[in-house]
Amino acid sequence: MKSLKREIIEAILLTALFFALVPFAKAGQVNHPQQTTMWVAYGPDGTIHNGTTESNQVTVSGQPNFFQTTNAMEYASTGTVIGVTNWPAMPEIGEWVDIGAYAYSNEIVAVYQAHTRQADWLVESTPALYGIYHGAGTAVAEWVQPTGAHDAYQTGDQVLFGGEVYTSLIDANVWSPTAYARGWEKQ
Repeated sequence: MKSLKREIIEAILLTALFFALVPFAKAGQVNHPQQTTMWVAYGPDGTIHNGTTESNQVTVSGQPNFFQTTNAMEYASTGTVIGVTNWPAMPEIGEWVDIGAYAYSNEIVAVYQAHTRQADWLVESTPALYGIYHGAGTAVAEWVQPTGAHDAYQTGDQVLFGGEVYTSLIDANVWSPTAYARGWEKQ
């Protein structure tokens, strides 16, 4: 049989614990990912916040619209909404790069693996580390052969190919305008 004093202390502690957790329940979504998660929160006033949550860390958002993904290219695709200038700049050669998305040469670049940038691991030619989100920048980028679904062109993406601008007419477009002409429209 518990003493009255112990029952009162337990009741106070349970009440304190309940009220300590209430602000998190009212604040919005709580995310406790098992792997690195990238997120974008859209506020009711038009504000946009974005970031990365490392595995086993917690993200709390009171925003009504909350997008999260573990796919760096999918995260980079939000670049058209966020705007290229609102992304962090790609770290310099010799600096650490986390998984996520960065502004680089007027494009949004998805980083698939955290690493230290090296001069011989170019963004444009190291698909194991980087994917350029086509269509996020203000300038039309040169067509680059996609290496898979993660960096394929989507409907509406524009490329420069053979000195001409083409718009993709299909999603998951991995073909050049000459290899599959029906997948592209010349502008």
